[in-house]
Amino acid sequence: MIESTPKQIKLPYENIFLKTADGKKINGWYLDNPKSDKVILHFHGNTGNMSTYLNRISSYYKIPSDVFVIDYHGFGKSEGEISDQTLYMDVQAAYSFLIKKKYKPNQIMVIGVSMGGIAAAELAATQKIAGVIIIATLSSAKDVFEQHVPFFLQPFIWINSTYNVTETIKKISVPILFIHAKDDKLLPYKMALKNYQNAKEPKYLISADGGHYDMRLSTEQKAKYVEFIKTGKIKVL
Repeated sequence: MIESTPKQIKLPYENIFLKTADGKKINGWYLDNPKSDKVILHFHGNTGNMSTYLNRISSYYKIPSDVFVIDYHGFGKSEGEISDQTLYMDVQAAYSFLIKKKYKPNQIMVIGVSMGGIAAAELAATQKIAGVIIIATLSSAKDVFEQHVPFFLQPFIWINSTYNVTETIKKISVPILFIHAKDDKLLPYKMALKNYQNAKEPKYLISADGGHYDMRLSTEQKAKYVEFIKTGKIKVL
């Protein structure tokens, strides 16, 4: 259920519905910031829906940046059911929307959190973009199963899932930033290291405090995060 919208935090937005390759409609919010000519495409995690991430949307807008977020199949007001295949459909529909909005690939920064990192990696591996940020994301469904079986029963991972972010990352040629909490018990930090080690240069890794749901960046780390969003690189990490 969508409990609130950007209107509640006094941000102008367009409520968007996109048709995916299977004919389903997915919901998105597009925020046009007059102070920016670039856009952040944000893919959220497996809990809640777009309205759960209003604070993050607001922080992106204040950078300043245009912002586009979507709800996957079966989330919020989006039709259908989430699966490996439909997630990839959602990714392509979101990217196509931005290209139709006349953004050039070098104006699109992609950010994915947890399950959203799967979506972000997939897009970065298949389309031209400025860069990608992968936050608190798994290495593969197999690794999650071996690490923590109960988590495997949660909605965003399936027994027959083919998700392998590490292999997808090998195909990415744009700048990539990984952010992961050192004490993440759900998706351990070693998964971020595995992804990072398999990524091409230029690549960066920020090791945050806290865990999966309470990750904390220092003031300096936040500055580096924003620097990457703006420029696609970090001068000194």
